Parts: sequence; C-alpha cells; structure tokens
Amino acid sequence: PIRALIILPAALWGKFLPKGFDKFDSPDSWGKLTLKRARLRACPHRFRLTSSNTFLESILMKTILAIGALTAAVASAASADVTYTLTNQTFTGFNFTEAATAGSLTGTLTGASIDVTLNAAVNYTYADDLCVYVAGSPLALGGMLQCGGFSNLNATPGNRYYWPNGGSSTPGTTSIGTVNFTTGINMAANPTMSVWIGNGYGAAGTSGTWTGTITLIGVNAVPAPGAIALLGLVGLAGRRRR
Repeated sequence: PIRALIILPAALWGKFLPKGFDKFDSPDSWGKLTLKRARLRACPHRFRLTSSNTFLESILMKTILAIGALTAAVASAASADVTYTLTNQTFTGFNFTEAATAGSLTGTLTGASIDVTLNAAVNYTYADDLCVYVAGSPLALGGMLQCGGFSNLNATPGNRYYWPNGGSSTPGTTSIGTVNFTTGINMAANPTMSVWIGNGYGAAGTSGTWTGTITLIGVNAVPAPGAIALLGLVGLAGRRRR
C-alpha cells in the first residue's frame, strides 16, 4: 500500500483527479472525500493519502512531476537574461541612459544581443553605434566594457567589442546579432558598476533613433530605468567619421 503525505495547494490537486472523484461525504474538521477504493483526508493545504489503488500511484507520480516542472520553471525564470526595449528612442552623441543601476543585476554578464532598426540618423550615426557600456555613476570614460559605438570610451583593455553588422546611417538599417565577451563581468563582484545604453558615436551634432531590443546575457533581475546622462568627453568628441 501507498502511504504518503503530499503538501500541495488544493486548487492544483484538483487538476489530477478524474471526473467523478470530487464528491464529498458528511463534512467534518478535515472533510472526507470518497474516491471509490481510496480515501483522501484533506485540509486546505495538506492531503494525507492511504490506498493500494494503482491509479493513485499515477496521481502521485503526476503530482511529483508537476512540482518538479514548477521548480524548473522558477529556476529558469531566475536565471533569465535581461532585455531592454527601445521604441523610437533618440540618443544624441555620447548620450546614455542608465538601464541598470549599480547593484540591480546579479550573475555574470557574458555577452549581449542586439536586434534594432535605425529609424533616423543625423550627422552619420550608424545603426551599430547603439552602445552597451558598463561603467560607474556618474557616467565617465574608462569603464569596464564597451560593446558597440564608433568612438572609444577607453574601457578596460580587451573589453571593447563591436556588433557584427549595422554599419550604415541609412534609415531602415538593422543591427542584429550576438557578441560573446571574452571575459565576463561578475556583477556581484563589481557592485558600483551600472549598465548604460546610448549612442557610442560622439561627434558634435550627431544623433540616432532606434527601435528594437538589447539583451544582456547571463544576468538577471529587471532594473528600474535610470536617468539620462551625457558622457564627459574632454577632447574626444572632435573625432568624426570621414
């Protein structure tokens, strides 16, 4: 015979009972549920099952599998990447938004994906100038990582990356692809680092407007949107495309 204590919400338990297995006898402090050859004693959140019915074995197995699936789903959600959506978002030269404030992400940033369309451009901003920049706050040169953008933000040596396509300022140009970072950034080990998204081309009078998404790979927790900031250039803004 099977003797098992199943801890399960009553609403979920009902999904595993066949039609006709829902008739209650006289109510008491537990509530007695007649299951033909089985007897189930129920309280709102606990069920004590005693039976030798092989059908109840299948119920027990389905319950265990359901709990396992639910646990897997929660674990998957906890380790999900973080995606930012832009809709007709305009950034002037070296203009960034603090997409993830310091301490708001966990995990290790191992890469980034881009899927955007350049809707409009002024003074040669390209689709692939949309930039992911990991740096402290307030925003300044010399951050930990730069992905995208024509201008050099002086990130840690070896941590400058480029999107695989999107090198045009023609409206309608797309930039789509994934970049895997050689060295990941452990966000917990760098609690002062924010993630900024903006225009990585710093020429005077330039701007770009994008629609699409940027996904940070390997991190979780959805950050609150931060403030817009203008990167201090001090002499770097003069470099232009020719």
